[in-house]
Amino acid sequence: MGKLCWWCAKTFSGFTEMKKALLLVLFFSGYFLPCFSANVHGNITDEKNQPLPFVNVFIQGTSTGTTANVDGNYSIDLEPGEYNLVFRMIGYRQRTERIILPGTSLGMNVQLFPESYLLKEVKVSASSEDPAYDIIRKAQKKRKYYLEQVKSYSCDAYVKSTQRITSYPKKILGQDVDLSEILDSSTGIVYLSESVSKLYFKQPDQYKEVMVSSKVSGNNRAFSFNQATDVLFNFYENLVDINGVSKRGFISPLAPSAFFYYRFTLEGTFMENGETVNKIHVVPRRMNDPVFQGDIYILDDSWRIHSTDLFVTKKQQVEFLDTLRIHQSFVPVEKNIWMNFSNQLSFVFSFFGFHGRGVVLGINNHYNIHPDFIPHFFNGEVMKIEKEANKKDSAYWEKMRPVPLISEETRDYSKRDSTVKIHESRSYRDSVDRKSNKFSLSDLLIGGYTYNKSYSHESFSFSPLTRHLQFNTVEGLTAGMDVSHSKRFKDDPWRGITFGTLLRYGFSNSHFNAYFYYHKRYDPSRLASYTVSAGTEVIQFNNQKPISELINTVYSLVSEENFMKIYEKRFASFQRQSELFNGFSLELYAEYADRLPLVNTSGYSIFHVPGHEYTSNDPLNPATDNFHFKRNQSLSLDVNARIRIKQQFMTRPEGKFISGSKYPTLGIQYRKGMKDIAGSDVDYDLISASVADRIKLGLIGTFHFHIAAGKFLNEKSFYFMDMHHFNGNQTILSAFRLNGFKLLNYYQYSTTNFYTEAHGEQELGGLILNKIPVIRKLKLNEVAGIHYLHTGQLKNYVELAIGIEKLNFFRIDFVTSFTNGRHAATGFVLGMKGIF
Repeated sequence: MGKLCWWCAKTFSGFTEMKKALLLVLFFSGYFLPCFSANVHGNITDEKNQPLPFVNVFIQGTSTGTTANVDGNYSIDLEPGEYNLVFRMIGYRQRTERIILPGTSLGMNVQLFPESYLLKEVKVSASSEDPAYDIIRKAQKKRKYYLEQVKSYSCDAYVKSTQRITSYPKKILGQDVDLSEILDSSTGIVYLSESVSKLYFKQPDQYKEVMVSSKVSGNNRAFSFNQATDVLFNFYENLVDINGVSKRGFISPLAPSAFFYYRFTLEGTFMENGETVNKIHVVPRRMNDPVFQGDIYILDDSWRIHSTDLFVTKKQQVEFLDTLRIHQSFVPVEKNIWMNFSNQLSFVFSFFGFHGRGVVLGINNHYNIHPDFIPHFFNGEVMKIEKEANKKDSAYWEKMRPVPLISEETRDYSKRDSTVKIHESRSYRDSVDRKSNKFSLSDLLIGGYTYNKSYSHESFSFSPLTRHLQFNTVEGLTAGMDVSHSKRFKDDPWRGITFGTLLRYGFSNSHFNAYFYYHKRYDPSRLASYTVSAGTEVIQFNNQKPISELINTVYSLVSEENFMKIYEKRFASFQRQSELFNGFSLELYAEYADRLPLVNTSGYSIFHVPGHEYTSNDPLNPATDNFHFKRNQSLSLDVNARIRIKQQFMTRPEGKFISGSKYPTLGIQYRKGMKDIAGSDVDYDLISASVADRIKLGLIGTFHFHIAAGKFLNEKSFYFMDMHHFNGNQTILSAFRLNGFKLLNYYQYSTTNFYTEAHGEQELGGLILNKIPVIRKLKLNEVAGIHYLHTGQLKNYVELAIGIEKLNFFRIDFVTSFTNGRHAATGFVLGMKGIF
């Protein structure tokens, strides 16, 4: 049944009881049917009576409409009345039907025929060019106007995402691959989700989306990850940025530089509502440039975009995707104003033996291009999902869904949703847990083990012995285990507690260390948590761990070089972090520690390399075990503030998620050593500041930088671990931290004086290598970097680096360094980002 009109309800409330009774009789007799919406539905076929998918169906002169599904079925709810219903699809002649809705449903099947394109008469000469170039030039002149024409708007946005896996390997690295829990074998659907949102926009680039309803197949507790702006591509921009697909973006056919990258051909013209539409074929001049190919449709006289059918392939340096296609359609909503009505993003992917495809469909309708936004409406919240969004029933979706489901989607919803109650029952979850909780010896040694109690949202786990298996010259061979218990509050993935202990034993020094920790996350809206820890641990003098235990183990056993320097800490600490308001977070860390020097107890190495010899565990006196510091006690307080101006974020029922800022991230740190409190021996004050950002520079890629400076305001009493250390590297292996050096000694330049360091890296995204035959097939990303350090001891230290990386993970760099303008060192470093 339809919806009662607001004015009917308002009028009805003012009548007497007798009149109300009479009106009710008339109402149910059919006299007030105009107050209800009616439905128009049907099937759309082509000239061969085959279903036409994704045909746009809308009321002429408005953005009210829908899109046909894959089977060509459409459905649209309208108030009773007379309408001109438009059926439009790229490549087919538009059809307009005059309909009269008396207040009941109307079935209407429609057949569309291929568009007949007319070619303009062109005088051919040796110097003549295709007429498409003149059309593109005129569209380029209007590009900025249309980009900025609409100052603000609001609209309703529907998004449906369907993703399928068509084939996958049965085993990966000897391990069975089982997708039965997430994959419908009959349809291949692995993810199906719908959402309805209200989308708001204000120039130049402020968006806000409020998701009012969400549906995820097979999980009625989940909230969709659909986002209307993810499929809202703007070809009036010079570069079309498709997140996660390219580091450089793709050049629009309407960009000022388009003639350098594209060839254009006028395929023909056709008439639509008295206007001439030009179909222009877009062909890349060089297939390996970041460009589109396909067709773009431009209106004569106004020179605006009518629709697009453009795609990119893996030749355009696209990782994992074989093809990505963008269909767009625009409709007039006011005089001389056309708005984006439908977006269809379809893709085919393949990686590591997995093959599949997906379609994300977005419908934007009911535009208001003169919205009245309250002050501070755009407050950085780019996405908000209402808490009741996933509570809508099937009747709601039947009414609100602008695109009918196809049979496979209906079957997927039915099959998965019918098993939801079973899968959420205690008996089912316990049965799954019994299967997954089976223990094997390999869990103890390699994989680790987790005992789940999924119904109560609890788990008990321990890490494998091999994870903490390492060698250093202080402890010799060491083994350890992380044992923990976690509990999450029901239906709240953010709130929860974790407590556990980290155990560690050194076989050479016969010493056991263990510490306990308790971590609680308690306020998702402020990303708030606290941690309490106490016990003993062995840590590096630089607590940022400039060398990993794995690299130190390899170098010690193979090359007889022990770069990692450590001490023992017996401590108790408290850490709390939270956002005080959007963009400003504060972290407090207080620690009391008893700190002990450690000496080498093992000289073992598999190979004895001539000229290599283990050094002592004292970073300042590598030739002797006479430690430069004695056992001491420290009480310290760290206050760290992080500031993101105009920080953007998403608010989901699970909590707050930071999505970044257009401005750099500022950091302010203060550390205080407090003497004579509980026997503390330290007295110092260190203040420092940092700024970091990631800047997209269009076709030349992305620039990352991190700049920091600091000064000890007071250094009356401190020890080596209290000094400021830099993230150096003396091995061929690196984790490639942005704020790290690649050829700098780990501790030689640690300081209590003023220091400045700056790091910058430019990712070129294949700008050079994709022009080289054969090599371009590897899809490598070029990286160039510069790293600078200034201290009281080291005046001007510079590293220059060039390198290549794959999948933003594997990387190799050639590096050269200079001290005060003189060449210092040269070398290669390689590794996996974030691993070593």
